[in-house]
Amino acid sequence: MENKRNSQCVFVRLGIISFKICRKNFNCSQCELAQTILDFGSLTNELSERAGMIEQLRQLIKNREEKARLQACQQGSNMIPARHGMDIPTDRFYHHAHIWVLPLSSRRFRLGLDEIAQLLLQTITGIQVSSDKSTGEIKWDFCCMGRMVQMPCPLEGRLAEVNNDVLMDPPRIHEDPYEKGWLTDLELQKDADFSRLLRGEEARAWMAMEMERIRRFDATVMDGGELVHNPAKWISEREWRNLLDAFIIQPARKKFP
Repeated sequence: MENKRNSQCVFVRLGIISFKICRKNFNCSQCELAQTILDFGSLTNELSERAGMIEQLRQLIKNREEKARLQACQQGSNMIPARHGMDIPTDRFYHHAHIWVLPLSSRRFRLGLDEIAQLLLQTITGIQVSSDKSTGEIKWDFCCMGRMVQMPCPLEGRLAEVNNDVLMDPPRIHEDPYEKGWLTDLELQKDADFSRLLRGEEARAWMAMEMERIRRFDATVMDGGELVHNPAKWISEREWRNLLDAFIIQPARKKFP
């Protein structure tokens, strides 16, 4: 329930307005309207009913920001900033298709979508994982705001486990992408050499360059210098397909290792 509340505008939640498109992924610290409320001075001249509503709104915003700061602090020892508002764990590798790879053992690896893939594929409402019996190729099918995209798994191996919690409740993949939002576990037939994958500061620098590449790729996907929320909903089919092909699909087809 709390996650659902955090994915809803506080103004809508309080009934002040009935609908609001949020370009900041419901991050009140980046919302000019929310910050204006926080910066209000004395409310002594306000009508008591309106003043009470503003105080309630202010408290909701503060609680949400405090919870976000607390979560950031708890994860801080394992995170490095890639850009403002984006952190990546340092305990895993990153593939150029924007897939993170977490070693569980010498041959078992857990895979999921990194921060940029999460932004491009907003909002995922359906997930299907399949493995071709003849070739062993693993594919991920995502439904994003009514649009379908099939992504080949960039690593070759046996499908060991699928995160059924995410398959049953796809939006959960956005709530905790690096932990509970994982997609699949793979068993490799031999020890993998991940020297060509990215990690740590190298991954951080690469992600920053990728965000800059998105900004230059097509101005229609940007809103005030940031990627629009739910691009599958707001940009044309051609623009969306070109974006995914450039940043996710084509890099994923370059199999590794």
